[in-house]
Amino acid sequence: AVLTGGVDLSLGPIAAVAGALALLSRPYGAVFALTIALLSGLALGLLNGFLVSRKERASATLVTLCTGSAVAALLLAWRRVSPEPASVLTGAAAGFILG
Repeated sequence: AVLTGGVDLSLGPIAAVAGALALLSRPYGAVFALTIALLSGLALGLLNGFLVSRKERASATLVTLCTGSAVAALLLAWRRVSPEPASVLTGAAAGFILG
């Protein structure tokens, strides 16, 4: 949208929803959580592209901004998200988690 003279306000909320879904699916494994994040980001991006093509660009991105922020907040509102232990982070940095 920036290339065509507009500003896309929906990138942050789409990433927030994808990240929240990845955090919630983390108990099922890192590969599953990453897959959920990528697929949800793709689906929300396609939905946002459809809205932008059908409505005025500014109103569509504002709708996605407000809705995406609210959904991400609601997904994590009653969840306690704890940090990973240092051993998991060290393993991820060394490439042991995903291969």
